[in-house]
Amino acid sequence: MKGISDIDLANVREKQRLDEVNKVLEMSVSKVPGDEKIYISGIFALRRPATLKEAGVTHIVSALRFDYKETKGWENYTHCNVQIDDTDDENLIEHFPRVVQFIKDALAEGGGVLIHCAMGKSRSVSLAIAYLLATRPSLTPFTALSLIRQNRPLADPNSGFMTQLNLWKRCECTPDLESCGLYQRWLYATEVELSTSIGRAPDRLRFEDEEKAKSGSASLEAGDATKAMRCRRCRTLLAKEEYIVDHDPKAPAEEDAISSTAPLPLPNPDAAAASSSSVACGHFFLEPLSWMRPALEAGDLEGRLLCPNLKCEALVGRWNWKGLKCSCGVWVTPAFSVQKGRVDLLSPAVERGRGAQAAGVRMPPGMRVPPPRDGNL
Repeated sequence: MKGISDIDLANVREKQRLDEVNKVLEMSVSKVPGDEKIYISGIFALRRPATLKEAGVTHIVSALRFDYKETKGWENYTHCNVQIDDTDDENLIEHFPRVVQFIKDALAEGGGVLIHCAMGKSRSVSLAIAYLLATRPSLTPFTALSLIRQNRPLADPNSGFMTQLNLWKRCECTPDLESCGLYQRWLYATEVELSTSIGRAPDRLRFEDEEKAKSGSASLEAGDATKAMRCRRCRTLLAKEEYIVDHDPKAPAEEDAISSTAPLPLPNPDAAAASSSSVACGHFFLEPLSWMRPALEAGDLEGRLLCPNLKCEALVGRWNWKGLKCSCGVWVTPAFSVQKGRVDLLSPAVERGRGAQAAGVRMPPGMRVPPPRDGNL
């Protein structure tokens, strides 16, 4: 039997060398490039008060399940404690507004901020990126990470945190995160994912048209400048273009597409056009809408989507909380799928006053527009 080869020995030595380098980096205090006094480290840096004093650190953000009062000299700093684990499904984004404001206040006072977790690799780096995105609008999560890696090569947020950083960017880093519709959709998606992982439908139903109606931003009514999806048989309105979920496999990838897809696909106003351009794609995917309520309230994991017009009730598609694979090969979770052959996506011209009637579209009972009255109003 041959012994260990020179190549194997070289690989072992290289791994040992990298491990030693990483240990040193974990203990080091790395400055975030820029004029501001913001530093990243692992927990061991708290045992080096002289280093922190030299760096001008006055405020500390601790991003782990940890009682900072157990460290010697904790009272010499102003603390912000974020109790989180380094797991993909941890909700880190909910802490971004508080942490960003804490850092801003510290810097405004002329202080310096240390952001640390266990190793200075994922949680602390993610919080630093959240701050950079909020204060340097030209950055993306990927470019901010690249910036931090200039001084801290081991920086590597987990994929779930990168997803949330992309979401934070899309929410325009708003301090009022609870009012951001994209954030609320992401929260709901995590609920759905948790429920389906144990074989159950979600306990809470969220219909996007109702949520937008609450905020006064949109409704399911026709008559605006967007396309409208209607049942091909009876012309009942099913969805406006904004409720179509983009799942086009050929959509251009973003530069910072590291885990940039949230659990629930986020809507794209150009989704219909993108999907229509793909011959292989035979489905539209919708967000959950209020007309689906009777089907979803039954508590099943999957089922059929019927036209909500009780005089029609044509089969238009199907839904599955665990997801469906489109004919184009893309898997969408959860999935509310409508077959393109069973609906029509009508242009705004058809939807306007003269549109449906002038185009010879047969309207269902209750939706027919009465003829204009003669004489004065």
